[in-house]
Amino acid sequence: MVAKPLPSYKKPPVVEVVWSVQFAKLPWLMAAHTGLFWQLMRKSYPKCEEQAPIERQAEPEVLLQPRQVFAEFLTKPPLCRQWFISENACDLVQLQSDRFCVNWRKVRAGDLYPRYDYMRKLFTSRWTEFCKFTKAEGGDVPQVDLLEMTYVNHIFKAEGWSAPRDIGKVFPAISFHEESAFLPPPASLGSDMVFDLKGTRGRLHVSCRHAKLLEGEQRELFRLDLVARGLPERTDSEGLLLWFSEAREWIVRGFADLTDSGIQVKEWGREQ
Repeated sequence: MVAKPLPSYKKPPVVEVVWSVQFAKLPWLMAAHTGLFWQLMRKSYPKCEEQAPIERQAEPEVLLQPRQVFAEFLTKPPLCRQWFISENACDLVQLQSDRFCVNWRKVRAGDLYPRYDYMRKLFTSRWTEFCKFTKAEGGDVPQVDLLEMTYVNHIFKAEGWSAPRDIGKVFPAISFHEESAFLPPPASLGSDMVFDLKGTRGRLHVSCRHAKLLEGEQRELFRLDLVARGLPERTDSEGLLLWFSEAREWIVRGFADLTDSGIQVKEWGREQ
């Protein structure tokens, strides 16, 4: 049986895409090393910022289990997460002692997502450079223990909806029914869902939130995050790319399943 082509859109609502690799912490990696790595890519990423580190993730998670707290005794300050930023500010490489990310983000109204092939090529190039760097500086390549692919979508007011209670018009699976005799329609709402990705290979986390963009005109929107998280069967470059390819299929087909087909055509120009 031939698989159906993946849905595609002329004007997708995606505003950020992240390819992320989590690995065993590199104990030798210091701020000086991140500076050396930046120098290798500074022509493509001339700007740099420091951010708080991303917490380590595990998948699959045990739902409803209380969060465990571990004490970690540090002999030196934790390494910040470094952002290496392209000239147009759309492309980023993120680095911390146990995570490496390549992502695209929409900065200006006219910025269009450059599509999967662009991200695949960019990730392959940057990850290869990073592995060569760790081999030269630390004597080994990162020991991958988790992968993440994230798509962030902004679906603005008037794109098929006018109030938070209209969430079902955009996302039929999380409809709101006005059956209460006392409570008014919600001023804001949201939903979380988790789907297994082929058993033990990971999960797709879906989060939908009513929000307001704080920049510019402060427009209302539904923010839809789709995050695939899991561990590939192989952790060489080919194995990582295969997992990311499967994760992308889950995210793209999941987006099509969760959003209204009419809005897909009218607002985002679905092509197939």
